[in-house]
Amino acid sequence: MATLVLGAVGSAVGGPLGGALGAMLGQSLDQGFFGSGRRGPRLGDLSVQASSYGAAIPKIYGTMRAAGTIVWSTDIQERAADAGGYSYSANFAVALSSRRIKGVRRIWAEGSLLRGVEGDFKVRTDFRLYPGTEDQPVDPLIAAIEGVDRAPAFRGLAVAVFEGLELATYGNRIPSLTFEIEGADEEITVGDLLDEAGLGSSVADVALPVCGFASHGDDLASAVTPLVDTCGLDLVVTGGKIQRIGEGGPIVVRPEELGCSFDTAPAPASEMSIGAEADAPRALAITYYDASRDYQVGQSRLRAEGVGRRERRIELPAVMEAGTAKLLTQQMLDRHWRERQRMILRLPPAYSSLLLGDRLQVSGASEVWRVVRSVFEGFVVTVELVRAERQNGDVAPADGGRSIIQADLPAQPSLVELFELPNDFSAADGQVTVYAAVAGGSSPWRPIPLEVDEGGEISTQSCAPKKAVIGVALGTLAPAGSALLDLKNELTVQVEDADWLQSCDDASLGSGRNLALVGDELIQFGHALPLGQGGFRLSRLLRGRQGTEHASARHVAGERFVLLDPNALAPIHVPAASSPTQVRVGSRGLGDDTGAWQAHVATGLALRPPSPVHLRVEQLPDGAVQIRWVRRSRRGWSWLDHAETPLGESAERYRVRLQGSQSERLFEVSEPILSLRPPDLDLFEPGSVTCSVEQIGDSAISEAVSATFML
Repeated sequence: MATLVLGAVGSAVGGPLGGALGAMLGQSLDQGFFGSGRRGPRLGDLSVQASSYGAAIPKIYGTMRAAGTIVWSTDIQERAADAGGYSYSANFAVALSSRRIKGVRRIWAEGSLLRGVEGDFKVRTDFRLYPGTEDQPVDPLIAAIEGVDRAPAFRGLAVAVFEGLELATYGNRIPSLTFEIEGADEEITVGDLLDEAGLGSSVADVALPVCGFASHGDDLASAVTPLVDTCGLDLVVTGGKIQRIGEGGPIVVRPEELGCSFDTAPAPASEMSIGAEADAPRALAITYYDASRDYQVGQSRLRAEGVGRRERRIELPAVMEAGTAKLLTQQMLDRHWRERQRMILRLPPAYSSLLLGDRLQVSGASEVWRVVRSVFEGFVVTVELVRAERQNGDVAPADGGRSIIQADLPAQPSLVELFELPNDFSAADGQVTVYAAVAGGSSPWRPIPLEVDEGGEISTQSCAPKKAVIGVALGTLAPAGSALLDLKNELTVQVEDADWLQSCDDASLGSGRNLALVGDELIQFGHALPLGQGGFRLSRLLRGRQGTEHASARHVAGERFVLLDPNALAPIHVPAASSPTQVRVGSRGLGDDTGAWQAHVATGLALRPPSPVHLRVEQLPDGAVQIRWVRRSRRGWSWLDHAETPLGESAERYRVRLQGSQSERLFEVSEPILSLRPPDLDLFEPGSVTCSVEQIGDSAISEAVSATFML
């Protein structure tokens, strides 16, 4: 650029020799001010995190997304969990900018949000930012590990320090990070960048808005060259400073000043030419960083009408709006095609001071032309011009395209439900299992550690790898039997918006699908009608699953709803000998209060045999009463081929209680039948008598089943 400018100036002053000297000087200044080659980052360079010696650390202007360079780290830290397994974390520092910055907004790890716009982290870590001042202190962690006298402060370098970043989400390795870096200036222009490069403030009025820009090394002028070229700015080096030319109104040339010549031979007033269409670009594409799409690479591409064969692509390591990129693309493509029209004028010596970029207009004509070459020889100034119409500086409406933007949601308190299940064989002998279902927390959801307090002994374990579906019942379920489908009752539940409940057919119900805990009753649902915003109406129900019929009459509004997915349940084992015992669980997610605990009294529900069924009381003609029932077993819930279910206990025993208005008798039998002769009934006065039967298990007694008869 400066080569052309100074070559033209030299010719105007000293003829061909002056032009040659000017060109040589121009080349020297061009390399001094703009470098001999491109030194700015290409698109994509800023998204790759480096950790090698000699890696370039960019200067950040405005707001930019960049990966940075890891400049310090420790070995990955391993910590054994109390419940088995290990957890891993990392300590490291990342250099972000070799120019002072204002702050860091969002941070992405492996493309997912690690830190939100509000400064909240989605994974547990301690974070410190040093903006790159010349007096910033040494980080305390680095000083503690390296030694105070050996630890660098990275002064003049913006550095982010992570301490104890949990790595489970990232495969137990340091993830690739990118940072939304806010430079010392929130918005900049091309003029600001050239002024920052020390090239003078006379171009500071170049007001093209650039949201962010990155420059590698010290050669900012070279890095900003693609922007200068794309904007079509005409700059000249004068007195060691860059100046913009051709910005005033056009210089008007009178018709009588045209056609000057060396001698008396007449010269044409002007010479017109037009370049071949094939030499002009058929299409032009500008790629850039689009802030509205989380700084993903955007492209503005326009195609010209004509037969051009070439397609030109320009990479701008700058952040801008789609409308700005479209404006630049349109202006540059128009400039390429417009400058095919050329005109040569021969003017008197008064025009010897013309510079590259000056604009001329012949009096009486409407076209404006731009000087691309000026030669002063033989008292004639021969000027070569191209068409230069004034550009429309209005930003065109444009859509940068759609992209999937990750929702930036702050971490919410975790939802934890603790319960026991009646049909459970996960615990070893002598143990009771309490299950923890966890939902809520961060978005996207990640497993979190749980602190478990069993009688004052605290241990740590992880929750299940899958998020549980937890909600509340908005209504109440009326009692119903467990033998047939409950087609009468419906239940409305509310879960998180992101959760979904699905319907299933009867065959799937028979295989155990859609099992849920409502209060203390286990139900299954065949139909789930979505109501919007996390609401569902459940119908075609199976009630009292796995012996929980007793809970079907105990429902209240607002009670818990938990979809029972084995992959979403974390078992907590309690010694059976200590039950009933209180188990307290504290969730340790990012949004959790360390003082919040959930409690459950472990009673050994899985050790309790199910209550008997089909209780019948028959009064015989001789006055005797025969009571019969059918046993159930926690070792076999299904009645297959009409075979008797396994006992599930070391011995078969039952407790039968008869209770009248004033009397009560207790019997213990070893088979599912009790016969009472008249003498056994003499203690009861005539009237209603209630009979209840419980099965006595090895570790607990079942719920009672009851029936009433008259004496």
